[in-house]
Amino acid sequence: MAMMSPGVQVNEIDLSIVVPMLGNATAAFAGVFTKGPSDKYLLITNGEELIQYYGTPTNANYDDWFQCYLFLQYANKLLVSRAIDKNGTYKDSSNTIYAVNELGKVEITNAPVHIQVGSVVKFDENQENEYKVREIEAPVEAVKQVDTITVNSVAQDNVYTVSNRGQEVSYTATDTDTTDSVATELGNLIENVDTNATNVSVTDSVITVTASIAGVAMENTIVQGDMTLETITENVPGESYELVFEDVNGQAVDFAAIDPDGNVISGANVGAPVFVKYSAINAIVTAPREGAIAKTAAELKSEAILIQNEEDYEVQEMSIPVTGNTKLKFIAKSSGALMNGIEIAIAREADFASGKQFVFDGIVLNDLFESKPLESKKEIAVVIRQKGKIKGSYIVSMVPGSKDYRNKSNYIEDVINKYDTLVYVKDNTAIVDMPNSRLYTAAVIELDGTVTAPAVNKVLYMSNGGDGYVNHGDIQIAYGSVSDSTIFGKSANNTVSSPISHAA
Repeated sequence: MAMMSPGVQVNEIDLSIVVPMLGNATAAFAGVFTKGPSDKYLLITNGEELIQYYGTPTNANYDDWFQCYLFLQYANKLLVSRAIDKNGTYKDSSNTIYAVNELGKVEITNAPVHIQVGSVVKFDENQENEYKVREIEAPVEAVKQVDTITVNSVAQDNVYTVSNRGQEVSYTATDTDTTDSVATELGNLIENVDTNATNVSVTDSVITVTASIAGVAMENTIVQGDMTLETITENVPGESYELVFEDVNGQAVDFAAIDPDGNVISGANVGAPVFVKYSAINAIVTAPREGAIAKTAAELKSEAILIQNEEDYEVQEMSIPVTGNTKLKFIAKSSGALMNGIEIAIAREADFASGKQFVFDGIVLNDLFESKPLESKKEIAVVIRQKGKIKGSYIVSMVPGSKDYRNKSNYIEDVINKYDTLVYVKDNTAIVDMPNSRLYTAAVIELDGTVTAPAVNKVLYMSNGGDGYVNHGDIQIAYGSVSDSTIFGKSANNTVSSPISHAA
Protein backbone atom coordinates (compact mmCIF):
# COMPACT_ATOMS: atom_id res chain seq x y z
CA MET A 1 0.00 0.00 0.00
CA ALA A 2 1.26 3.53 -0.73
CA MET A 3 2.95 5.51 2.01
CA MET A 4 0.66 8.20 3.42
CA SER A 5 3.56 10.32 4.67
CA PRO A 6 7.35 9.99 4.79
CA GLY A 7 8.29 6.97 6.97
CA VAL A 8 4.65 5.89 7.70
CA GLN A 9 3.04 2.89 5.99
CA VAL A 10 -0.58 1.76 6.71
CA ASN A 11 -1.57 -1.91 6.42
CA GLU A 12 -5.20 -3.18 6.68
CA ILE A 13 -5.67 -6.58 8.35
CA ASP A 14 -9.09 -8.31 8.40
CA LEU A 15 -9.41 -9.68 11.94
CA SER A 16 -12.91 -11.07 11.37
CA ILE A 17 -11.43 -14.33 10.11
CA VAL A 18 -9.10 -14.76 13.09
CA VAL A 19 -10.27 -17.30 15.68
CA PRO A 20 -9.33 -16.06 19.18
CA MET A 21 -7.52 -18.51 21.44
CA LEU A 22 -9.60 -19.47 24.42
CA GLY A 23 -8.03 -20.05 27.78
CA ASN A 24 -7.50 -23.72 28.57
CA ALA A 25 -7.87 -23.34 32.34
CA THR A 26 -10.79 -25.03 34.10
CA ALA A 27 -12.45 -22.86 36.74
CA ALA A 28 -14.83 -23.79 39.54
CA PHE A 29 -17.54 -21.52 40.87
CA ALA A 30 -20.31 -22.00 43.44
CA GLY A 31 -22.91 -19.29 43.70
CA VAL A 32 -26.54 -18.23 43.73
CA PHE A 33 -28.61 -18.93 40.61
CA THR A 34 -32.34 -18.86 39.90
CA LYS A 35 -32.55 -22.44 38.69
CA GLY A 36 -30.51 -25.56 38.07
CA PRO A 37 -29.47 -28.60 40.09
CA SER A 38 -27.76 -28.25 43.44
CA ASP A 39 -25.49 -30.60 45.39
CA LYS A 40 -23.65 -31.32 42.13
CA TYR A 41 -21.82 -29.39 39.42
CA LEU A 42 -22.19 -29.08 35.65
CA LEU A 43 -19.53 -28.30 33.06
CA ILE A 44 -20.56 -25.05 31.34
CA THR A 45 -18.73 -24.13 28.13
CA ASN A 46 -20.44 -20.91 27.03
CA GLY A 47 -22.88 -18.19 28.01
CA GLU A 48 -25.83 -19.86 26.31
CA GLU A 49 -25.37 -22.98 28.42
CA LEU A 50 -25.11 -20.83 31.55
CA ILE A 51 -28.52 -19.32 30.76
CA GLN A 52 -30.00 -22.67 29.77
CA TYR A 53 -29.03 -24.49 32.96
CA TYR A 54 -28.77 -21.73 35.58
CA GLY A 55 -31.05 -18.95 34.37
CA THR A 56 -30.53 -15.23 33.84
CA PRO A 57 -29.21 -12.65 36.33
CA THR A 58 -31.46 -10.97 38.89
CA ASN A 59 -30.99 -8.20 41.45
CA ALA A 60 -30.20 -10.89 43.99
CA ASN A 61 -27.53 -12.81 42.07
CA TYR A 62 -26.09 -10.54 39.36
CA ASP A 63 -22.64 -10.54 40.98
CA ASP A 64 -22.32 -14.33 40.91
CA TRP A 65 -23.92 -14.65 37.48
CA PHE A 66 -21.69 -12.12 35.73
CA GLN A 67 -18.54 -13.58 37.25
CA CYS A 68 -19.41 -16.82 35.45
CA TYR A 69 -20.53 -15.09 32.26
CA LEU A 70 -17.41 -12.92 31.96
CA PHE A 71 -15.13 -15.89 32.58
CA LEU A 72 -16.85 -17.74 29.73
CA GLN A 73 -15.96 -14.90 27.36
CA TYR A 74 -12.31 -15.94 27.63
CA ALA A 75 -12.46 -19.65 28.46
CA ASN A 76 -14.77 -22.57 27.81
CA LYS A 77 -14.48 -24.78 30.88
CA LEU A 78 -16.37 -23.67 33.97
CA LEU A 79 -17.61 -26.09 36.62
CA VAL A 80 -20.70 -24.48 38.17
CA SER A 81 -22.43 -25.50 41.39
CA ARG A 82 -25.66 -23.91 42.57
CA ALA A 83 -25.92 -22.99 46.25
CA ILE A 84 -29.34 -23.25 47.90
CA ASP A 85 -30.60 -22.94 51.43
CA LYS A 86 -31.39 -26.64 51.71
CA ASN A 87 -30.92 -26.80 55.50
CA GLY A 88 -33.19 -23.85 56.16
CA THR A 89 -32.98 -20.57 58.05
CA TYR A 90 -35.14 -19.76 61.07
CA LYS A 91 -37.43 -16.75 60.85
CA ASP A 92 -40.27 -15.45 63.01
CA SER A 93 -43.45 -16.91 61.52
CA SER A 94 -45.71 -14.13 62.89
CA ASN A 95 -47.55 -16.88 64.78
CA THR A 96 -47.66 -17.09 68.55
CA ILE A 97 -48.07 -20.08 70.84
CA TYR A 98 -51.38 -19.77 72.64
CA ALA A 99 -51.98 -22.94 74.54
CA VAL A 100 -51.30 -26.55 75.24
CA ASN A 101 -54.63 -28.30 75.49
CA GLU A 102 -55.58 -31.39 77.44
CA LEU A 103 -54.55 -33.64 74.54
CA GLY A 104 -51.03 -32.28 74.46
CA LYS A 105 -51.56 -30.32 71.24
CA VAL A 106 -50.16 -26.84 70.81
CA GLU A 107 -52.59 -24.11 69.86
CA ILE A 108 -51.71 -20.88 68.06
CA THR A 109 -53.67 -17.67 68.02
CA ASN A 110 -54.18 -17.14 64.31
CA ALA A 111 -54.28 -19.07 61.07
CA PRO A 112 -50.93 -20.80 60.45
CA VAL A 113 -50.20 -18.87 57.25
CA HIS A 114 -46.48 -19.50 57.51
CA ILE A 115 -46.72 -22.98 59.01
CA GLN A 116 -47.55 -26.15 57.11
CA VAL A 117 -47.32 -29.88 57.62
CA GLY A 118 -43.64 -30.73 57.49
CA SER A 119 -42.47 -27.34 58.78
CA VAL A 120 -39.60 -27.50 61.25
CA VAL A 121 -40.11 -25.06 64.10
CA LYS A 122 -38.67 -23.81 67.36
CA PHE A 123 -40.45 -21.90 70.09
CA ASP A 124 -37.36 -19.79 70.68
CA GLU A 125 -34.85 -19.11 67.95
CA ASN A 126 -31.99 -19.76 70.39
CA GLN A 127 -33.26 -23.16 71.48
CA GLU A 128 -31.59 -26.33 70.34
CA ASN A 129 -34.79 -28.39 70.18
CA GLU A 130 -36.48 -28.66 66.80
CA TYR A 131 -39.95 -30.04 66.13
CA LYS A 132 -41.71 -30.95 62.91
CA VAL A 133 -45.40 -30.23 62.32
CA ARG A 134 -47.08 -33.59 61.80
CA GLU A 135 -50.66 -32.35 61.52
CA ILE A 136 -52.69 -29.15 61.61
CA GLU A 137 -56.17 -29.52 63.03
CA ALA A 138 -58.09 -26.34 62.36
CA PRO A 139 -60.08 -24.40 63.05
CA VAL A 140 -61.26 -25.16 66.56
CA GLU A 141 -62.83 -23.08 69.29
CA ALA A 142 -60.63 -22.41 72.28
CA VAL A 143 -62.02 -23.52 75.63
CA LYS A 144 -61.08 -21.66 78.77
CA GLN A 145 -61.83 -22.43 82.39
CA VAL A 146 -62.80 -19.68 84.83
CA ASP A 147 -62.52 -20.25 88.57
CA THR A 148 -64.17 -17.92 91.10
CA ILE A 149 -62.85 -18.10 94.64
CA THR A 150 -64.91 -16.27 97.27
CA VAL A 151 -63.40 -15.42 100.67
CA ASN A 152 -66.29 -16.02 103.07
CA SER A 153 -64.89 -14.90 106.43
CA VAL A 154 -61.67 -13.87 108.16
CA ALA A 155 -60.29 -15.15 111.44
CA GLN A 156 -57.08 -13.87 113.07
CA ASP A 157 -53.99 -15.93 112.15
CA ASN A 158 -56.09 -17.99 109.73
CA VAL A 159 -54.10 -19.37 106.75
CA TYR A 160 -55.78 -19.18 103.34
CA THR A 161 -54.28 -21.68 100.87
CA VAL A 162 -55.27 -22.43 97.25
CA SER A 163 -53.67 -25.23 95.21
CA ASN A 164 -53.66 -25.47 91.41
CA ARG A 165 -52.10 -28.60 89.88
CA GLY A 166 -49.80 -28.99 92.86
CA GLN A 167 -48.79 -25.33 93.10
CA GLU A 168 -49.85 -23.86 96.43
CA VAL A 169 -50.17 -20.20 97.36
CA SER A 170 -50.84 -19.17 100.94
CA TYR A 171 -51.69 -15.97 102.77
CA THR A 172 -51.85 -15.61 106.55
CA ALA A 173 -54.55 -13.18 107.68
CA THR A 174 -54.01 -10.56 110.38
CA ASP A 175 -56.43 -9.02 112.84
CA THR A 176 -56.88 -6.01 110.54
CA ASP A 177 -57.73 -8.05 107.43
CA THR A 178 -61.14 -8.10 105.83
CA THR A 179 -62.52 -10.55 103.28
CA ASP A 180 -61.73 -7.98 100.56
CA SER A 181 -58.11 -7.49 101.63
CA VAL A 182 -57.53 -11.26 101.93
CA ALA A 183 -58.94 -11.70 98.41
CA THR A 184 -56.62 -8.96 97.06
CA GLU A 185 -53.48 -10.44 98.65
CA LEU A 186 -54.37 -13.99 97.63
CA GLY A 187 -55.21 -12.91 94.08
CA ASN A 188 -51.81 -11.23 93.70
CA LEU A 189 -50.05 -14.37 94.92
CA ILE A 190 -51.97 -16.58 92.48
CA GLU A 191 -51.09 -14.32 89.56
CA ASN A 192 -47.40 -14.15 90.53
CA VAL A 193 -46.91 -17.87 91.09
CA ASP A 194 -49.19 -19.68 88.66
CA THR A 195 -48.05 -19.15 85.06
CA ASN A 196 -51.42 -20.39 83.84
CA ALA A 197 -53.35 -17.77 85.76
CA THR A 198 -52.29 -14.67 83.86
CA ASN A 199 -55.75 -13.16 83.98
CA VAL A 200 -56.61 -12.71 87.66
CA SER A 201 -59.05 -10.04 88.82
CA VAL A 202 -60.36 -9.25 92.29
CA THR A 203 -63.71 -7.62 92.95
CA ASP A 204 -64.50 -7.15 96.62
CA SER A 205 -64.06 -10.61 98.17
CA VAL A 206 -64.24 -12.56 94.87
CA ILE A 207 -61.09 -13.73 93.03
CA THR A 208 -61.68 -14.55 89.34
CA VAL A 209 -58.99 -16.74 87.77
CA THR A 210 -59.17 -17.29 83.99
CA ALA A 211 -56.99 -19.97 82.46
CA SER A 212 -54.62 -18.52 79.86
CA ILE A 213 -54.19 -21.98 78.41
CA ALA A 214 -57.15 -23.13 76.38
CA GLY A 215 -58.53 -26.48 77.41
CA VAL A 216 -56.24 -26.94 80.41
CA ALA A 217 -58.32 -27.35 83.55
CA MET A 218 -57.24 -25.04 86.36
CA GLU A 219 -57.89 -27.75 88.96
CA ASN A 220 -57.99 -25.25 91.81
CA THR A 221 -58.68 -26.69 95.23
CA ILE A 222 -59.16 -25.05 98.59
CA VAL A 223 -56.59 -26.40 101.04
CA GLN A 224 -57.50 -24.28 104.05
CA GLY A 225 -59.33 -21.10 104.96
CA ASP A 226 -63.02 -20.26 104.74
CA MET A 227 -63.47 -19.94 100.96
CA THR A 228 -65.86 -21.15 98.25
CA LEU A 229 -64.69 -22.38 94.82
CA GLU A 230 -66.82 -22.36 91.69
CA THR A 231 -65.56 -23.53 88.26
CA ILE A 232 -67.06 -22.27 85.00
CA THR A 233 -65.94 -23.67 81.63
CA GLU A 234 -66.75 -21.47 78.65
CA ASN A 235 -66.19 -21.35 74.91
CA VAL A 236 -64.19 -18.40 73.70
CA PRO A 237 -65.18 -17.09 70.24
CA GLY A 238 -62.55 -16.93 67.53
CA GLU A 239 -60.41 -19.36 65.60
CA SER A 240 -57.48 -21.19 67.07
CA TYR A 241 -55.39 -23.89 65.39
CA GLU A 242 -54.11 -27.07 66.96
CA LEU A 243 -50.67 -28.27 65.89
CA VAL A 244 -49.48 -31.84 66.36
CA PHE A 245 -45.68 -32.19 66.50
CA GLU A 246 -43.07 -34.89 66.21
CA ASP A 247 -39.41 -34.83 67.20
CA VAL A 248 -36.41 -35.22 64.90
CA ASN A 249 -36.74 -39.01 65.22
CA GLY A 250 -40.33 -38.97 63.97
CA GLN A 251 -41.81 -39.71 67.40
CA ALA A 252 -44.98 -37.86 68.34
CA VAL A 253 -44.43 -35.25 71.06
CA ASP A 254 -46.86 -35.21 73.97
CA PHE A 255 -46.51 -31.69 75.29
CA ALA A 256 -48.90 -32.36 78.14
CA ALA A 257 -46.41 -34.84 79.58
CA ILE A 258 -43.69 -32.20 79.82
CA ASP A 259 -45.88 -29.22 80.62
CA PRO A 260 -46.94 -29.46 84.27
CA ASP A 261 -46.18 -25.81 84.99
CA GLY A 262 -47.78 -24.18 81.99
CA ASN A 263 -44.59 -23.94 79.96
CA VAL A 264 -45.06 -24.97 76.35
CA ILE A 265 -41.71 -26.63 75.90
CA SER A 266 -38.13 -26.26 77.10
CA GLY A 267 -38.82 -23.02 78.90
CA ALA A 268 -40.77 -21.32 76.09
CA ASN A 269 -43.85 -19.87 77.79
CA VAL A 270 -47.32 -19.28 76.48
CA GLY A 271 -47.19 -16.22 74.28
CA ALA A 272 -43.81 -17.13 72.80
CA PRO A 273 -43.29 -16.60 69.07
CA VAL A 274 -42.98 -19.54 66.71
CA PHE A 275 -39.85 -19.64 64.55
CA VAL A 276 -40.13 -21.61 61.32
CA LYS A 277 -37.23 -22.98 59.29
CA TYR A 278 -37.50 -21.78 55.70
CA SER A 279 -35.51 -23.53 52.99
CA ALA A 280 -35.48 -23.92 49.24
CA ILE A 281 -38.39 -25.99 47.96
CA ASN A 282 -39.64 -27.30 44.62
CA ALA A 283 -42.82 -26.00 42.98
CA ILE A 284 -45.56 -28.60 42.64
CA VAL A 285 -48.96 -29.21 41.03
CA THR A 286 -51.26 -32.21 40.72
CA ALA A 287 -53.63 -33.29 37.95
CA PRO A 288 -56.92 -34.78 39.16
CA ARG A 289 -58.16 -38.01 37.64
CA GLU A 290 -61.64 -38.50 36.22
CA GLY A 291 -64.40 -37.56 38.62
CA ALA A 292 -62.00 -36.10 41.20
CA ILE A 293 -61.16 -32.57 42.27
CA ALA A 294 -57.80 -30.85 42.40
CA LYS A 295 -56.01 -30.46 45.69
CA THR A 296 -56.11 -27.17 47.55
CA ALA A 297 -53.07 -24.95 47.97
CA ALA A 298 -52.84 -26.00 51.62
CA GLU A 299 -52.85 -29.68 50.67
CA LEU A 300 -50.10 -29.10 48.11
CA LYS A 301 -48.03 -27.24 50.69
CA SER A 302 -48.22 -30.25 52.96
CA GLU A 303 -46.55 -32.34 50.23
CA ALA A 304 -43.87 -29.84 49.20
CA ILE A 305 -40.36 -31.29 49.29
CA LEU A 306 -36.83 -30.36 48.29
CA ILE A 307 -35.40 -32.26 45.33
CA GLN A 308 -31.89 -31.06 44.60
CA ASN A 309 -31.07 -32.93 41.40
CA GLU A 310 -31.94 -35.94 39.27
CA GLU A 311 -30.13 -38.41 41.51
CA ASP A 312 -31.99 -37.03 44.51
CA TYR A 313 -35.31 -37.47 42.70
CA GLU A 314 -34.52 -41.08 41.89
CA VAL A 315 -33.80 -41.77 45.56
CA GLN A 316 -36.90 -40.00 46.85
CA GLU A 317 -39.28 -41.04 44.09
CA MET A 318 -40.99 -43.87 45.94
CA SER A 319 -41.36 -41.84 49.11
CA ILE A 320 -42.86 -38.74 47.51
CA PRO A 321 -46.25 -38.42 49.23
CA VAL A 322 -48.94 -38.51 46.55
CA THR A 323 -52.23 -39.41 48.13
CA GLY A 324 -55.92 -38.62 48.01
CA ASN A 325 -57.87 -37.84 44.88
CA THR A 326 -55.02 -37.00 42.49
CA LYS A 327 -53.42 -39.01 39.76
CA LEU A 328 -50.29 -37.20 38.59
CA LYS A 329 -47.89 -35.01 40.50
CA PHE A 330 -45.64 -32.61 38.60
CA ILE A 331 -42.55 -31.42 40.49
CA ALA A 332 -40.17 -28.70 39.33
CA LYS A 333 -36.68 -29.92 38.50
CA SER A 334 -35.21 -26.76 40.02
CA SER A 335 -36.03 -25.58 43.51
CA GLY A 336 -37.04 -21.97 44.02
CA ALA A 337 -39.78 -19.45 43.37
CA LEU A 338 -38.78 -19.05 39.70
CA MET A 339 -40.55 -22.32 38.93
CA ASN A 340 -43.88 -21.06 40.27
CA GLY A 341 -46.31 -20.33 37.46
CA ILE A 342 -45.13 -23.03 35.07
CA GLU A 343 -48.22 -24.03 33.09
CA ILE A 344 -49.04 -27.66 32.31
CA ALA A 345 -51.86 -28.55 29.91
CA ILE A 346 -53.27 -32.07 29.52
CA ALA A 347 -55.32 -33.18 26.51
CA ARG A 348 -57.23 -36.38 25.80
CA GLU A 349 -58.03 -37.92 22.39
CA ALA A 350 -61.49 -36.32 22.29
CA ASP A 351 -59.95 -32.87 22.66
CA PHE A 352 -58.38 -33.21 19.20
CA ALA A 353 -61.68 -33.95 17.44
CA SER A 354 -62.85 -30.43 16.61
CA GLY A 355 -59.45 -29.14 15.58
CA LYS A 356 -60.24 -25.86 17.33
CA GLN A 357 -59.56 -26.70 20.98
CA PHE A 358 -57.09 -24.32 22.63
CA VAL A 359 -54.26 -25.65 24.76
CA PHE A 360 -53.42 -22.15 26.02
CA ASP A 361 -55.02 -18.82 25.21
CA GLY A 362 -54.55 -18.30 21.46
CA ILE A 363 -52.69 -21.59 20.86
CA VAL A 364 -54.65 -24.30 19.07
CA LEU A 365 -54.02 -27.80 20.39
CA ASN A 366 -53.85 -29.49 16.99
CA ASP A 367 -51.16 -27.08 15.78
CA LEU A 368 -48.70 -28.51 18.30
CA PHE A 369 -48.98 -32.20 17.36
CA GLU A 370 -48.78 -34.25 14.18
CA SER A 371 -50.76 -37.07 15.75
CA LYS A 372 -53.18 -37.46 18.60
CA PRO A 373 -53.07 -39.59 21.77
CA LEU A 374 -55.06 -42.81 21.64
CA GLU A 375 -57.53 -43.47 24.43
CA SER A 376 -57.28 -47.21 23.76
CA LYS A 377 -53.60 -47.06 24.73
CA LYS A 378 -54.27 -44.76 27.71
CA GLU A 379 -52.29 -41.97 26.07
CA ILE A 380 -52.48 -38.26 26.83
CA ALA A 381 -50.87 -35.13 25.41
CA VAL A 382 -48.87 -32.94 27.80
CA VAL A 383 -47.75 -29.39 26.98
CA ILE A 384 -45.46 -27.43 29.31
CA ARG A 385 -45.05 -23.66 29.12
CA GLN A 386 -43.01 -21.12 31.10
CA LYS A 387 -43.40 -17.35 30.85
CA GLY A 388 -45.43 -17.60 27.68
CA LYS A 389 -42.99 -19.90 25.85
CA ILE A 390 -43.75 -23.57 25.18
CA LYS A 391 -40.86 -25.62 26.53
CA GLY A 392 -42.09 -29.14 25.80
CA SER A 393 -44.94 -31.09 24.16
CA TYR A 394 -45.31 -34.85 24.53
CA ILE A 395 -47.70 -37.68 23.72
CA VAL A 396 -47.19 -40.20 26.47
CA SER A 397 -48.83 -43.30 27.89
CA MET A 398 -50.08 -43.76 31.44
CA VAL A 399 -49.14 -47.46 31.30
CA PRO A 400 -45.68 -48.43 32.62
CA GLY A 401 -43.68 -50.37 30.04
CA SER A 402 -45.65 -49.08 27.05
CA LYS A 403 -43.81 -48.54 23.73
CA ASP A 404 -44.31 -46.24 20.75
CA TYR A 405 -44.10 -47.24 17.07
CA ARG A 406 -40.30 -47.05 17.28
CA ASN A 407 -40.36 -49.58 20.11
CA LYS A 408 -39.14 -46.94 22.55
CA SER A 409 -40.73 -46.29 25.92
CA ASN A 410 -43.44 -43.63 25.88
CA TYR A 411 -44.44 -44.10 29.52
CA ILE A 412 -45.00 -40.65 30.97
CA GLU A 413 -42.30 -40.90 33.64
CA ASP A 414 -39.67 -42.26 31.25
CA VAL A 415 -40.29 -39.51 28.69
CA ILE A 416 -40.87 -36.35 30.72
CA ASN A 417 -38.40 -37.12 33.49
CA LYS A 418 -35.66 -37.76 30.93
CA TYR A 419 -36.28 -35.12 28.30
CA ASP A 420 -38.09 -32.18 29.87
CA THR A 421 -35.90 -29.45 31.37
CA LEU A 422 -38.50 -28.08 33.79
CA VAL A 423 -40.44 -30.84 35.54
CA TYR A 424 -40.48 -34.36 36.89
CA VAL A 425 -43.73 -36.31 36.91
CA LYS A 426 -44.80 -38.93 39.40
CA ASP A 427 -47.67 -41.36 38.68
CA ASN A 428 -48.68 -42.49 42.13
CA THR A 429 -51.11 -45.39 41.76
CA ALA A 430 -51.98 -48.39 39.65
CA ILE A 431 -53.45 -47.33 36.33
CA VAL A 432 -57.19 -47.19 36.84
CA ASP A 433 -58.42 -43.74 35.86
CA MET A 434 -57.11 -41.30 33.27
CA PRO A 435 -56.42 -37.70 34.29
CA ASN A 436 -58.95 -35.06 33.35
CA SER A 437 -58.26 -32.69 30.46
CA ARG A 438 -56.65 -29.44 31.65
CA LEU A 439 -57.04 -26.93 28.82
CA TYR A 440 -58.08 -23.38 27.99
CA THR A 441 -61.61 -22.86 26.70
CA ALA A 442 -62.15 -19.62 24.79
CA ALA A 443 -65.16 -17.41 25.37
CA VAL A 444 -68.15 -17.76 23.06
CA ILE A 445 -69.06 -14.34 21.65
CA GLU A 446 -72.20 -13.82 19.55
CA LEU A 447 -72.41 -11.49 16.57
CA ASP A 448 -73.96 -8.77 18.70
CA GLY A 449 -71.00 -8.96 21.09
CA THR A 450 -72.85 -10.86 23.80
CA VAL A 451 -70.68 -13.34 25.71
CA THR A 452 -72.77 -16.48 26.01
CA ALA A 453 -69.98 -18.58 27.53
CA PRO A 454 -67.03 -16.96 29.33
CA ALA A 455 -63.46 -18.20 28.92
CA VAL A 456 -62.46 -21.00 31.29
CA ASN A 457 -58.81 -21.76 32.01
CA LYS A 458 -58.22 -25.18 33.57
CA VAL A 459 -54.50 -25.32 32.83
CA LEU A 460 -52.40 -26.44 35.81
CA TYR A 461 -50.13 -23.89 37.49
CA MET A 462 -47.15 -24.95 39.58
CA SER A 463 -46.90 -23.27 42.98
CA ASN A 464 -45.31 -23.35 46.45
CA GLY A 465 -41.72 -23.14 45.19
CA GLY A 466 -39.47 -21.26 47.61
CA ASP A 467 -35.91 -19.93 47.50
CA GLY A 468 -34.72 -19.77 51.10
CA TYR A 469 -31.90 -17.44 52.19
CA VAL A 470 -28.45 -18.44 50.96
CA ASN A 471 -25.63 -17.59 53.38
CA HIS A 472 -21.88 -18.18 53.35
CA GLY A 473 -22.34 -21.66 54.82
CA ASP A 474 -24.52 -22.67 51.88
CA ILE A 475 -21.86 -21.41 49.46
CA GLN A 476 -19.29 -23.52 51.29
CA ILE A 477 -21.56 -26.57 51.01
CA ALA A 478 -21.97 -25.92 47.29
CA TYR A 479 -18.19 -26.05 46.89
CA GLY A 480 -17.94 -29.22 48.94
CA SER A 481 -21.12 -31.25 48.42
CA VAL A 482 -21.02 -32.79 44.98
CA SER A 483 -22.41 -36.11 43.87
CA ASP A 484 -19.05 -37.80 43.26
CA SER A 485 -17.62 -36.90 46.69
CA THR A 486 -15.04 -34.49 45.31
CA ILE A 487 -14.72 -30.74 45.55
CA PHE A 488 -14.29 -29.56 41.98
CA GLY A 489 -11.39 -31.86 41.23
CA LYS A 490 -10.05 -32.13 44.79
CA SER A 491 -10.57 -35.47 46.44
CA ALA A 492 -12.09 -35.87 49.87
CA ASN A 493 -8.66 -35.76 51.55
CA ASN A 494 -7.91 -32.44 49.79
CA THR A 495 -5.17 -33.76 47.54
CA VAL A 496 -5.30 -32.13 44.13
CA SER A 497 -6.26 -34.61 41.41
CA SER A 498 -6.42 -32.08 38.57
CA PRO A 499 -5.25 -28.48 38.24
CA ILE A 500 -8.07 -25.95 38.50
CA SER A 501 -8.37 -22.22 38.97
CA HIS A 502 -11.17 -20.42 40.76
CA ALA A 503 -13.28 -17.73 39.13
CA ALA A 504 -13.14 -14.64 41.27
